[in-house]
Amino acid sequence: MDDSEKVGDMETNINELAQDLEKCCLGNPDVEVIHTGSGFEGLSLPHLDQRQAWNTDADHMIIRTNLKLHQGMKLGDKDVEEGVSDEHDLSGGSERGEGFAAATNMDLAENVLYIYDALHPGYVHASNKKFFDPIDSASVREQCLQNSKFIESSQGLIPLSDTVIMSPEGGSITGPSYSLPSAGGSFTVNRDFVYGLRCESWPSQAEEWIQRDRSHNWPSSGLISEISAQGCHIVPVGSHTSDLREFEWRFSFSVAEMMLARSLTENHKLAYSVLKALIKSEIEVA
Repeated sequence: MDDSEKVGDMETNINELAQDLEKCCLGNPDVEVIHTGSGFEGLSLPHLDQRQAWNTDADHMIIRTNLKLHQGMKLGDKDVEEGVSDEHDLSGGSERGEGFAAATNMDLAENVLYIYDALHPGYVHASNKKFFDPIDSASVREQCLQNSKFIESSQGLIPLSDTVIMSPEGGSITGPSYSLPSAGGSFTVNRDFVYGLRCESWPSQAEEWIQRDRSHNWPSSGLISEISAQGCHIVPVGSHTSDLREFEWRFSFSVAEMMLARSLTENHKLAYSVLKALIKSEIEVA
Protein backbone atom coordinates (compact mmCIF):
# COMPACT_ATOMS: atom_id res chain seq x y z
CA MET A 1 0.00 0.00 0.00
CA ASP A 2 1.48 3.35 -1.05
CA ASP A 3 1.38 6.52 1.03
CA SER A 4 -1.61 8.01 -0.78
CA GLU A 5 -3.70 4.92 -0.02
CA LYS A 6 -2.65 4.99 3.64
CA VAL A 7 -3.65 8.62 3.91
CA GLY A 8 -6.98 7.90 2.24
CA ASP A 9 -7.76 5.05 4.65
CA MET A 10 -6.75 7.15 7.64
CA GLU A 11 -8.87 10.13 6.59
CA THR A 12 -11.86 7.86 5.98
CA ASN A 13 -11.48 6.34 9.44
CA ILE A 14 -11.19 9.76 11.10
CA ASN A 15 -14.20 11.20 9.29
CA GLU A 16 -16.42 8.16 9.94
CA LEU A 17 -15.83 8.31 13.68
CA ALA A 18 -16.27 12.09 13.69
CA GLN A 19 -19.67 11.62 12.02
CA ASP A 20 -20.60 9.00 14.62
CA LEU A 21 -19.90 11.48 17.41
CA GLU A 22 -21.95 14.16 15.66
CA LYS A 23 -24.89 11.74 15.33
CA CYS A 24 -24.68 11.05 19.08
CA CYS A 25 -25.06 14.78 19.76
CA LEU A 26 -27.54 15.48 16.97
CA GLY A 27 -30.60 15.37 19.22
CA ASN A 28 -29.16 17.88 21.66
CA PRO A 29 -29.60 21.50 20.51
CA ASP A 30 -27.25 22.74 23.24
CA VAL A 31 -24.18 20.93 21.92
CA GLU A 32 -21.66 21.79 19.21
CA VAL A 33 -18.96 19.35 18.09
CA ILE A 34 -15.64 20.71 16.81
CA HIS A 35 -12.99 18.48 15.25
CA THR A 36 -9.36 19.61 15.35
CA GLY A 37 -5.88 18.07 15.52
CA SER A 38 -3.35 17.13 12.85
CA GLY A 39 -5.74 14.61 11.26
CA PHE A 40 -8.15 17.40 10.37
CA GLU A 41 -5.44 19.99 9.66
CA GLY A 42 -3.64 17.96 7.00
CA LEU A 43 -0.47 17.77 9.11
CA SER A 44 -0.06 14.00 9.48
CA LEU A 45 3.23 12.31 8.55
CA PRO A 46 4.67 8.78 8.54
CA HIS A 47 6.90 7.71 11.41
CA LEU A 48 10.48 8.41 10.43
CA ASP A 49 11.61 5.02 11.73
CA GLN A 50 8.60 2.97 10.56
CA ARG A 51 7.42 4.19 7.19
CA GLN A 52 4.66 1.59 6.98
CA ALA A 53 2.65 3.31 9.73
CA TRP A 54 1.21 6.81 9.68
CA ASN A 55 0.46 8.62 12.92
CA THR A 56 -2.00 11.43 13.50
CA ASP A 57 -4.11 13.14 16.15
CA ALA A 58 -7.87 13.63 16.09
CA ASP A 59 -9.21 15.93 18.79
CA HIS A 60 -12.96 16.22 19.38
CA MET A 61 -14.29 19.13 21.41
CA ILE A 62 -17.85 18.81 22.70
CA ILE A 63 -19.00 22.35 23.39
CA ARG A 64 -21.99 23.15 25.57
CA THR A 65 -23.60 26.13 23.89
CA ASN A 66 -26.30 26.72 26.51
CA LEU A 67 -23.85 28.47 28.82
CA LYS A 68 -22.69 31.92 27.75
CA LEU A 69 -19.32 33.26 28.89
CA HIS A 70 -18.54 36.92 29.54
CA GLN A 71 -15.26 38.50 30.58
CA GLY A 72 -15.40 39.53 34.22
CA MET A 73 -13.01 41.72 36.11
CA LYS A 74 -9.44 41.35 34.82
CA LEU A 75 -6.32 41.19 36.95
CA GLY A 76 -5.16 44.74 37.59
CA ASP A 77 -8.55 46.32 36.93
CA LYS A 78 -9.40 49.21 39.22
CA ASP A 79 -12.22 48.48 41.63
CA VAL A 80 -15.56 49.81 40.45
CA GLU A 81 -17.71 49.07 43.45
CA GLU A 82 -17.79 46.57 46.24
CA GLY A 83 -19.44 43.19 46.44
CA VAL A 84 -20.74 40.64 43.98
CA SER A 85 -23.79 40.53 41.81
CA ASP A 86 -25.95 37.44 41.27
CA GLU A 87 -26.77 37.42 37.56
CA HIS A 88 -28.04 33.87 37.10
CA ASP A 89 -27.76 31.52 40.04
CA LEU A 90 -26.73 28.09 38.72
CA SER A 91 -26.55 26.55 42.14
CA GLY A 92 -30.19 26.37 43.17
CA GLY A 93 -28.88 26.56 46.71
CA SER A 94 -26.18 28.00 48.88
CA GLU A 95 -24.10 24.97 49.81
CA ARG A 96 -20.47 25.24 48.80
CA GLY A 97 -19.41 23.05 45.88
CA GLU A 98 -22.94 22.20 44.74
CA GLY A 99 -23.04 24.67 41.85
CA PHE A 100 -22.91 22.49 38.81
CA ALA A 101 -24.35 19.38 40.42
CA ALA A 102 -27.59 21.20 41.18
CA ALA A 103 -27.54 23.00 37.82
CA THR A 104 -27.66 19.76 35.87
CA ASN A 105 -31.45 19.52 35.96
CA MET A 106 -32.10 23.21 35.23
CA ASP A 107 -32.87 24.95 31.96
CA LEU A 108 -29.49 26.54 31.28
CA ALA A 109 -30.35 28.11 27.93
CA GLU A 110 -29.99 31.69 29.18
CA ASN A 111 -27.41 31.17 31.90
CA VAL A 112 -24.38 33.40 31.97
CA LEU A 113 -20.96 32.64 33.43
CA TYR A 114 -18.27 35.22 34.08
CA ILE A 115 -14.63 34.32 33.66
CA TYR A 116 -11.87 35.86 35.78
CA ASP A 117 -8.13 35.64 35.21
CA ALA A 118 -6.44 33.07 37.43
CA LEU A 119 -2.95 33.69 38.79
CA HIS A 120 -1.44 31.36 36.19
CA PRO A 121 -1.38 32.75 32.61
CA GLY A 122 -3.66 30.86 30.26
CA TYR A 123 -6.15 29.94 33.01
CA VAL A 124 -9.37 31.45 34.34
CA HIS A 125 -12.00 30.91 37.01
CA ALA A 126 -15.70 30.72 36.08
CA SER A 127 -18.60 31.89 38.20
CA ASN A 128 -22.27 32.72 37.80
CA LYS A 129 -21.59 35.80 39.93
CA LYS A 130 -20.25 39.11 38.71
CA PHE A 131 -17.47 40.36 40.98
CA PHE A 132 -16.44 43.97 41.33
CA ASP A 133 -13.50 43.31 43.64
CA PRO A 134 -10.45 41.09 43.07
CA ILE A 135 -11.33 37.60 44.28
CA ASP A 136 -9.20 35.81 46.85
CA SER A 137 -8.74 32.06 47.31
CA ALA A 138 -11.64 31.76 49.74
CA SER A 139 -14.00 33.49 47.32
CA VAL A 140 -12.84 31.27 44.47
CA ARG A 141 -13.62 28.15 46.49
CA GLU A 142 -17.01 29.46 47.56
CA GLN A 143 -18.23 31.22 44.43
CA CYS A 144 -16.54 29.61 41.41
CA LEU A 145 -17.44 26.42 39.58
CA GLN A 146 -15.40 23.27 39.99
CA ASN A 147 -14.19 21.89 36.67
CA SER A 148 -14.96 18.32 37.80
CA LYS A 149 -18.62 19.24 38.37
CA PHE A 150 -18.83 20.51 34.81
CA ILE A 151 -17.34 17.28 33.47
CA GLU A 152 -19.77 15.17 35.50
CA SER A 153 -22.82 17.13 34.36
CA SER A 154 -21.62 17.04 30.74
CA GLN A 155 -21.11 13.28 30.83
CA GLY A 156 -24.73 12.92 31.91
CA LEU A 157 -25.86 15.24 29.12
CA ILE A 158 -23.77 13.74 26.31
CA PRO A 159 -22.71 10.17 27.23
CA LEU A 160 -19.81 9.25 24.96
CA SER A 161 -20.31 5.61 25.90
CA ASP A 162 -23.23 5.58 23.42
CA THR A 163 -20.93 6.07 20.45
CA VAL A 164 -19.04 3.51 18.39
CA ILE A 165 -15.93 5.54 19.18
CA MET A 166 -15.97 4.38 22.78
CA SER A 167 -16.55 0.70 22.13
CA PRO A 168 -12.83 -0.29 22.01
CA GLU A 169 -10.98 -0.77 25.27
CA GLY A 170 -7.74 0.93 26.23
CA GLY A 171 -8.86 4.51 26.79
CA SER A 172 -7.47 6.68 29.57
CA ILE A 173 -8.30 9.94 31.34
CA THR A 174 -5.70 12.67 30.77
CA GLY A 175 -6.50 16.04 32.28
CA PRO A 176 -9.91 17.13 30.98
CA SER A 177 -9.94 14.64 28.11
CA TYR A 178 -10.63 10.99 27.40
CA SER A 179 -7.78 9.64 25.27
CA LEU A 180 -8.22 6.66 22.99
CA PRO A 181 -5.53 5.31 20.63
CA SER A 182 -6.80 3.44 17.60
CA ALA A 183 -4.66 1.36 15.21
CA GLY A 184 -5.83 0.71 11.67
CA GLY A 185 -2.99 -1.45 10.40
CA SER A 186 -1.32 1.12 8.17
CA PHE A 187 -1.97 4.03 10.52
CA THR A 188 -2.45 5.00 14.17
CA VAL A 189 -4.91 7.67 15.30
CA ASN A 190 -4.62 9.16 18.79
CA ARG A 191 -8.04 10.53 19.74
CA ASP A 192 -8.88 12.96 22.52
CA PHE A 193 -12.41 13.88 23.60
CA VAL A 194 -12.96 16.92 25.78
CA TYR A 195 -15.94 18.95 26.98
CA GLY A 196 -15.72 22.72 26.92
CA LEU A 197 -17.38 26.13 26.70
CA ARG A 198 -17.09 28.84 24.10
CA CYS A 199 -15.83 32.36 24.76
CA GLU A 200 -17.65 34.58 22.29
CA SER A 201 -14.93 37.24 22.40
CA TRP A 202 -11.14 37.06 22.19
CA PRO A 203 -9.68 36.90 25.73
CA SER A 204 -7.68 39.80 27.10
CA GLN A 205 -4.89 37.40 28.11
CA ALA A 206 -4.25 36.69 24.42
CA GLU A 207 -4.41 40.30 23.23
CA GLU A 208 -0.63 40.33 22.69
CA TRP A 209 -1.04 37.78 19.88
CA ILE A 210 -3.34 40.19 18.03
CA GLN A 211 -0.97 43.15 18.41
CA ARG A 212 2.31 41.24 17.88
CA ASP A 213 4.80 42.59 15.31
CA ARG A 214 5.16 40.16 12.39
CA SER A 215 8.04 40.58 9.97
CA HIS A 216 6.77 38.12 7.34
CA ASN A 217 3.08 39.13 7.24
CA TRP A 218 1.86 35.75 8.43
CA PRO A 219 -0.78 35.37 9.45
CA SER A 220 -2.29 38.21 7.45
CA SER A 221 -4.18 40.99 9.20
CA GLY A 222 -7.37 39.66 7.64
CA LEU A 223 -6.84 36.18 9.05
CA ILE A 224 -5.95 37.61 12.46
CA SER A 225 -9.21 39.58 12.48
CA GLU A 226 -11.16 36.49 11.40
CA ILE A 227 -9.57 34.36 14.12
CA SER A 228 -10.08 36.90 16.90
CA ALA A 229 -13.73 37.33 15.85
CA GLN A 230 -14.26 33.60 16.46
CA GLY A 231 -13.28 33.90 20.12
CA CYS A 232 -11.91 30.76 21.75
CA HIS A 233 -12.89 28.04 24.23
CA ILE A 234 -12.15 27.02 27.80
CA VAL A 235 -11.73 23.43 28.94
CA PRO A 236 -12.10 22.13 32.51
CA VAL A 237 -8.53 21.64 33.69
CA GLY A 238 -6.33 23.65 36.03
CA SER A 239 -2.62 24.33 36.25
CA HIS A 240 -0.63 21.49 37.82
CA THR A 241 1.16 23.99 40.05
CA SER A 242 -1.96 25.71 41.36
CA ASP A 243 -3.58 25.19 44.75
CA LEU A 244 -6.87 26.11 43.07
CA ARG A 245 -6.53 23.77 40.10
CA GLU A 246 -9.97 22.24 40.67
CA PHE A 247 -11.49 25.70 40.12
CA GLU A 248 -9.41 26.65 37.09
CA TRP A 249 -10.17 26.37 33.38
CA ARG A 250 -7.61 26.46 30.58
CA PHE A 251 -7.99 28.50 27.41
CA SER A 252 -8.13 26.43 24.23
CA PHE A 253 -7.23 27.96 20.87
CA SER A 254 -7.75 24.79 18.83
CA VAL A 255 -10.06 26.50 16.33
CA ALA A 256 -7.51 29.28 15.80
CA GLU A 257 -4.80 26.66 15.26
CA MET A 258 -7.03 24.92 12.70
CA MET A 259 -7.56 28.17 10.81
CA LEU A 260 -3.83 28.88 10.83
CA ALA A 261 -3.03 25.36 9.59
CA ARG A 262 -5.50 25.65 6.73
CA SER A 263 -3.87 28.89 5.62
CA LEU A 264 -0.55 27.12 4.99
CA THR A 265 0.58 26.04 1.56
CA GLU A 266 1.32 22.36 0.93
CA ASN A 267 5.06 23.06 1.13
CA HIS A 268 4.57 24.85 4.46
CA LYS A 269 2.57 21.90 5.80
CA LEU A 270 5.25 19.43 4.70
CA ALA A 271 8.03 21.46 6.35
CA TYR A 272 6.01 21.81 9.57
CA SER A 273 5.17 18.09 9.67
CA VAL A 274 8.76 16.99 9.04
CA LEU A 275 10.01 19.26 11.83
CA LYS A 276 7.31 17.97 14.19
CA ALA A 277 8.21 14.34 13.36
CA LEU A 278 11.92 15.01 13.92
CA ILE A 279 11.28 16.62 17.30
CA LYS A 280 9.03 13.75 18.35
CA SER A 281 11.54 11.10 17.27
CA GLU A 282 14.33 12.85 19.18
CA ILE A 283 12.19 13.01 22.35
CA GLU A 284 11.30 9.31 22.07
CA VAL A 285 14.97 8.35 21.60
CA ALA A 286 16.01 10.48 24.60
